[in-house]
Amino acid sequence: MSSPSARELLFAAADKGKDNASILTAAYFLASNAGWDNEMEVFQWLTRAADLSGPDGPIQKKTLKDILELKPEWDRRMSENIRDVEPR
Repeated sequence: MSSPSARELLFAAADKGKDNASILTAAYFLASNAGWDNEMEVFQWLTRAADLSGPDGPIQKKTLKDILELKPEWDRRMSENIRDVEPR
């Protein structure tokens, strides 16, 4: 995001989409890639997106226990994906 207007446009888009979890999530990740994620307003986009999100996302709140319980399925899916892309 090297354009001089990129930051201004991103912040305007996030403000306009302040009630849309998908827009706030995308804005957060764009800002993070640009190195702006240390700003409180940018962090608040992610927390607002989590508050607006339903159980299917785009942002899901999980405890560490929840994440650990999901790990075996994650590992299985990753192994399948790696196996599917390896040359035969």
